Amino acid sequence: MRIEGMTIDDVRLRPCGCNWPALLAVIPPPGTTPTPAQGARDAGKGWPASMRAWGSENAEMHGPQWTHRKALSGSSTMRFNLEDGKVGEFAMEGFNARTPERAHHGSGALRLKSLDNRQPLANIGACTQIRHKSLPPDQALRLFLLLEGAEMKGLVVPL
Repeated sequence: MRIEGMTIDDVRLRPCGCNWPALLAVIPPPGTTPTPAQGARDAGKGWPASMRAWGSENAEMHGPQWTHRKALSGSSTMRFNLEDGKVGEFAMEGFNARTPERAHHGSGALRLKSLDNRQPLANIGACTQIRHKSLPPDQALRLFLLLEGAEMKGLVVPL
């Protein structure tokens, strides 16, 4: 992933809201590198209880781009705010993707309202399964319950 720039306004931490022992327990010992599976398992142990302690008024990433295999994706801007472990709004503007097999596709804007990210972090293994396409459909549909609403404008999908 590449990010041209990032700004975050009004970052807040309530230290009494952090589960410090659980958070510190997931830090690997010096000189060791956890496997992706171990990292996913450990992140699911420490972060959920600590997410409620963090907040920010407005976070904005400029020009984020990421690649997966031969596909290049990115957006002009990504914005979000965080309060009590929930994302109040997550917005991507100017999202686009290109693959060797398909032309450009994307949207003018994508907005997600009130995304409760505490639950996926509590079971981060499910997110790893999504990546490997082994998540059962009923569990995948449960992820929609974490979202209050979504809006997409200017969708472009070539056939």
